[in-house]
Amino acid sequence: MAKKKKMDSRIKLLATMVLTVGVFFISNGLILGGLCLFILLLMMGARLKLTHMVKQLKVPVLMVVVMLFIQLLISPSLLAVVHMGVSLLRLMIVIGLFFVLIQTTTVSDVVLALDSFLRPARKMGLKTDGILLGCRVMMRFVPSLLTEAHKILKAQASRGLDIKEANLLMKMRLIMALLLPVFVQGIKGADGMANTMAVRGYVLHAPRTAYRRLKRQAS
Repeated sequence: MAKKKKMDSRIKLLATMVLTVGVFFISNGLILGGLCLFILLLMMGARLKLTHMVKQLKVPVLMVVVMLFIQLLISPSLLAVVHMGVSLLRLMIVIGLFFVLIQTTTVSDVVLALDSFLRPARKMGLKTDGILLGCRVMMRFVPSLLTEAHKILKAQASRGLDIKEANLLMKMRLIMALLLPVFVQGIKGADGMANTMAVRGYVLHAPRTAYRRLKRQAS
């Protein structure tokens, strides 16, 4: 039985970035709908659960709905509704693309792929270590902040403030109340990581080697 080969993380990252940038130049609803269907097919091919993506879309979709409501109050017109609908489709496509990328690629592979893309710039004398460090920190802290947000939501629900049963105005208030503790937790985590890196003698632009490098795979 032939060994199943995994797609190179550089190809996945490049395709995700190209589609993410390209989707903002598309205004045709049919093409955007086709991209949504394409993402669903990707999820089916990767055997990903749709419910996980729906959870990721809850807050962004709620924010877009609130913006749509405010836009309708300011200038009620069909054109504004169509424009916000297109923006919602774009947001869903971008979240879907990164959801598939994150679920099918490890954080280390994403960073290695980004390092491979930035290697020519490093040879020209540009310092790219800060970009890679920022990506590592972001990928390390975003899941932690999401976990902290879920903990706060559960704590609010145990005190009778369940966001699932609240009306739209109450949901907006609960989300606003959620931002401050999550922001504080992020600052504390970043400060702790900075202290740890300083104790271990981490120097940003010092030359360093990699334990593993990506190699081109024969098709």
